[in-house]
Formats: sequence, C-alpha cells, structure tokens
Amino acid sequence: GRPARRAARAARLGGVGAASRCAARRRRCPARRSARHGEPERVAGLVDALRAATAAVAGHAVVLTAPPTVRDRVDLWGPVDGLALMRRVKQRFDPDARLAPGRFVGGI
Repeated sequence: GRPARRAARAARLGGVGAASRCAARRRRCPARRSARHGEPERVAGLVDALRAATAAVAGHAVVLTAPPTVRDRVDLWGPVDGLALMRRVKQRFDPDARLAPGRFVGGI
C-alpha cells in the first residue's frame, strides 16, 4: 500500500531511519489514525508492510509506542537475528526474570 511505498522511497532517499520517521510521524498516517480508532488489525498490517519495505532495502522498523491492543498483535522490535543467544544471556544473568520482564526484543 501507500505507507509501504512511502517508506521504501524514504529509505532510498535518506536511510532506514528516515523511512520509519516518514511513515510514523505524518499526521495523515493510516497507522496513527487506525490505532486511535480501534483498528489494531489494520495497524498490524501496516507495520508488516513497513517492515517488508524497509527489509527490501536492508533495513528494519521498530515500533516505538503503541496502544495495548496493538502491542498484543505486533512484535514491537520485529525480527531479530541472534534472539536465541539473547535469551540464554538473559536467563544466565536474570534467572528469575525480574529485570524489566518482557520489555526487550522477543519478550525477553
């Protein structure tokens, strides 16, 4: 859709950071409007489209803030290499999962 094309264009012009800002900060951004109007499924689809567009140019997109209904449906960090290693390190240093549980990549 249009947000994905906008993100891909921004990524070509100014890097992946620009793609994320371009799609997320526009007043007319469908993701912002959908999140406000209780359409978390649509927001999840837009995030997937943005991530696909940024991945096509070797980038990634992280969701910085989202209402709980969206956070339940979207992995805020997106796909991450080395997640198994990160989980083992977290388990080793925080076996009781007391330090910021669920706040990092993959719910670590």
